[in-house]
Formats: sequence, C-alpha cells, structure tokens
Amino acid sequence: MNLGQMLLVVLAVVLFSTIILSVYNNLVRQTEMVGEKIYYTQAIKIADLVFQQLEVDILSLKLSIDNLFSTYSTDVFIYGGPVLAPLTIQSVPYTVNIVAQYCNEAGVFSATATNQVKVFCRVVVELNNGNQLVLGEGEDSFSKIFYDIKPDT
Repeated sequence: MNLGQMLLVVLAVVLFSTIILSVYNNLVRQTEMVGEKIYYTQAIKIADLVFQQLEVDILSLKLSIDNLFSTYSTDVFIYGGPVLAPLTIQSVPYTVNIVAQYCNEAGVFSATATNQVKVFCRVVVELNNGNQLVLGEGEDSFSKIFYDIKPDT
C-alpha cells in the first residue's frame, strides 16, 4: 500500500466517523425535542385540568369571581412547591402554580375590580437530568378568563 492509498483510507475513516457523529448528534437532538413536546402536551392537559376544577367550583357556587381573585392574586402552588406534593404522572413530577388578575372583556389587565378574572397557569417539569422545563410562561402562557355569570340583582 503506497502513501496515496493510505491517505485515502485515513480520509475515508475521518469522513465516515464525522458522518456517524453528525447523525448521532441529530438523533439525540430530535429525541430531546420530542421529549419536550410530550412534556408540553402534558402541561397543556394539566393546565386544562386546573381550569376545569376552577370552573366546577365557580359553577357550583363554591367559589365566586371575587374569591377567585383574592385566593389566587399572588402566585399560589396547586401542586408542588415548598409545602404540597408535586403532581406525579408516570413518575415525572410536575409543579403547578396559578395567579389571577382582574381584566376586561378582551383579557387586558385591569387595576380595578371587574366581573372578569384572568387566571394564568405555569407548569414546571423536573427532567431526569436535573434540569427544569418551565411551560406556560411569557408569550406561551396558559390562561383562561372566568366571567361572573350571576345576574345583576
């Protein structure tokens, strides 16, 4: 085997190993993206569960709009946090907290008491690698507006 052939073999090995590493890195990245989307979908379902629980309490007259605001006007943990146990689904812990604020019909913040309260839900997922994935914050917030449906008397 001469020098030219040896160089071609070395270049082929380098090229092949580079391709293998690139494929492996892309596979890992795509697997992480799929995992995050699964957590995001689960967080949407959890936020919907919290909103449905609040709706049941409001419709059954256990909770009024004013009580909803006064109870949840500061960041309140529903699951997890310093006192409560996290919501665990398939051995993955989810910490859920909500905050409520008065708003107008369009959902815009209002400093005065209105007949509408906008509730924001944030879900934090503890990942296996020790990191946290925060879902429902900022532009991608999970929120719902609750209206006072009692007739005026």
